[in-house]
Amino acid sequence: MGKITDKNLRPRLDLAQDRGYSKGNSGQAKGETEMKYAVKKAQKRIFAYQLGSGSAMEQQLLQEGCIRLRPDGSYELFSQEAVNGQGEIAQAGDYFKVDVVEGRHYPYPNARGFFEANHRLLDAAQNLYEQKTRPLQIWQKGDPVSPELQFLLDSGRLQLHPDCPQRYFCAQLWGTELSAPEDATLLFYRVDRSADGTVVEAEFNFIAPAVFAQDYCICTAEKTTAAVPGAGCL
Repeated sequence: MGKITDKNLRPRLDLAQDRGYSKGNSGQAKGETEMKYAVKKAQKRIFAYQLGSGSAMEQQLLQEGCIRLRPDGSYELFSQEAVNGQGEIAQAGDYFKVDVVEGRHYPYPNARGFFEANHRLLDAAQNLYEQKTRPLQIWQKGDPVSPELQFLLDSGRLQLHPDCPQRYFCAQLWGTELSAPEDATLLFYRVDRSADGTVVEAEFNFIAPAVFAQDYCICTAEKTTAAVPGAGCL
């Protein structure tokens, strides 16, 4: 089992590329204003564990109560984003990563399909993986309202609360309520469109402002950053 320390782990709400999604069309519909994209500045090595595999880390967190096995065989993980005393729900076979804050463990889930498509195994004995990077669509407060954002608002998948800056973004994700402040970034894992370009499905999550500044740069859909002002990537 790889050693987990504060140094190994990043500040949270970095849920992008750290959660589950299904493969789909993430391109822009013809004639729409192009959304901003972001990509991680560098590939990152992380420790991760598969739920139900009996790993030492899973056993430790079950004993600590940071992970709970539910009667139906699913798992409840108490991440930093979980509120109201309810954990995030994951299934056996999904993966989880762990934040450590002041000596306390905060596990958070990754859907199996997403994890295996976006991570490369480096050392099975150490549960060590390397994250792959790809451009993802983003929206930040002050940007024009995009069709992707409007779809989430109209469908009730996302709520924006201008009167509450610390909980500006609110959504039901992973079976529980998650929130993020107004300077966070909304990131789209996947956007599906109908034949006429209408958004019909989207999967998304939040990135904390400090994490976005440290780990991401704004880019084009082709992952080019040179022509993007303020991209911050070399």
